[in-house]
Amino acid sequence: NKYVYRLSNLPLVATSNPCATNRNRFVRKNAGSDSTGCAAPSNNQFPTIATAITNYLSGVTSSERSAVRVIDLTDISLNCYDAFDDSLGASFTITIPGSTTKACFTRSYEY
Repeated sequence: NKYVYRLSNLPLVATSNPCATNRNRFVRKNAGSDSTGCAAPSNNQFPTIATAITNYLSGVTSSERSAVRVIDLTDISLNCYDAFDDSLGASFTITIPGSTTKACFTRSYEY
């Protein structure tokens, strides 16, 4: 078991956007009360990022999927282009595989 601490409203500085690195961390926002996803989803602009998160969730057991709070994607190219760093602190609405429940994941610092 791991503890995850969340600090809100810290700017993401001196880190690459997810499209420019193969090491990314995504944190589930408001876990337990985000069953409809993010208030303002941005995954329409970066569908490959949403797909990578969904693929990660598909690779864990069904009981773990709803409990996941932090996702570390290592050595995975997200195959996207983001010249203006719009994806840096973006949130992504993800449908939990095998259910209709949605979750909101936000890009955090590289780990």
